[in-house]
Amino acid sequence: NFNTSQLTTCHYMFNGCKSLEELNLSNFNTPNLTNINGMFDGCNNLKTLDIRNIDATEILNYDEAFNNCSRLSHIYISDSFSNIINETGLTNSWKNVDTGEVFEEDETTHKTTIPIGAGEYLRTNYTVTFNSNGGSEASPSEIKIALDELVTRPANPTRSGWTFVAWMWNGVKFNFDVAPNDDVDLIATWNKNQS
Repeated sequence: NFNTSQLTTCHYMFNGCKSLEELNLSNFNTPNLTNINGMFDGCNNLKTLDIRNIDATEILNYDEAFNNCSRLSHIYISDSFSNIINETGLTNSWKNVDTGEVFEEDETTHKTTIPIGAGEYLRTNYTVTFNSNGGSEASPSEIKIALDELVTRPANPTRSGWTFVAWMWNGVKFNFDVAPNDDVDLIATWNKNQS
């Protein structure tokens, strides 16, 4: 029941919503929208975004709309929105679910160019980091994985006077048998040896 038909700006509307993980704006009616500058800036835990019905034909200011949305991995966009998405700060590589076509991130600008085309897009690559938490450095300490790819377990780190327990992700033992399809920061946990 939120009437958005007269909305002209969404300037920093969701800025800094760090705990926001999923946002469905598919019922936004926005024929007068002209400004989405920084609309999702700082939503660094946002994973799924549905903007398939946002009318972007009148948008003139869209800088940094997706700035610092590093975890965004699933997005629905409209034809009119895909026309401007190249300037919004959207990064990483993306795959159109319907066509299978992949749009790569430019290695120089770190932006993604998605040509005109409404649809559902999935991020195709993720970063996994290994923090040995006081132990020997994991090798490698950071890897890139593809969509649906499993993380290869590194050799267990060592630490004098301690026994390695497990790699943890968000406080839970990480399951190397399931593709995370997310950026993952793994932290080693330890038990102190008895003297």
